[in-house]
Amino acid sequence: MSVTSSPDKTLHIYTRVSTEKQKVDGSSLEVQEELGEKRAKELGYVARLWNEGDASSHHENIQDRPVLAELFAQIGVGTVKHLWVYDQSRLSRNDQVASTFRYACQKRGVTLYTKDGVFDLSNPSDMLMKQMLDAFAGHENAVRMERTRFGKLNKVKLGQWHGGPPPYGYNIENKKLVIRDSEARWVKRVFK
Repeated sequence: MSVTSSPDKTLHIYTRVSTEKQKVDGSSLEVQEELGEKRAKELGYVARLWNEGDASSHHENIQDRPVLAELFAQIGVGTVKHLWVYDQSRLSRNDQVASTFRYACQKRGVTLYTKDGVFDLSNPSDMLMKQMLDAFAGHENAVRMERTRFGKLNKVKLGQWHGGPPPYGYNIENKKLVIRDSEARWVKRVFK
């Protein structure tokens, strides 16, 4: 944001993905940024990017995400009046964090923009809708985590690798860990 930009004419664009894989793919962060900049242009506002990169949203404190923490501080002092996120879950799927953000935005008169619409959090109907969408995002995250846990546990019960890159000294073949001879000799040597 340039020094001459007014908070009333600046759209703050917060971007985040949940995993390093999504960050490396590039498309998700880029798409979020492009859509936010497009919205700023439509509004006739200056765009300011707040890119968190990859940061999980389901069990964090605001302070665990430095870019979000700084954005939150700027909301607190009133320099942010217009905030764009791809959807509610980009800020957080954690109910406590979402509630804290909602309250701060409402208190400071921040208008929240998403790819699907606008929330004037001083309007009781918009506030209710935002609370419901935050609750749905939290529920969706909890269900996805349970499915993931169940899937990994089931793979282990079947004797399969539960996911992620294999440890050093192993390959994955037919969903199972098998020793990689070229690396296994080093593992054996370390243990000796």
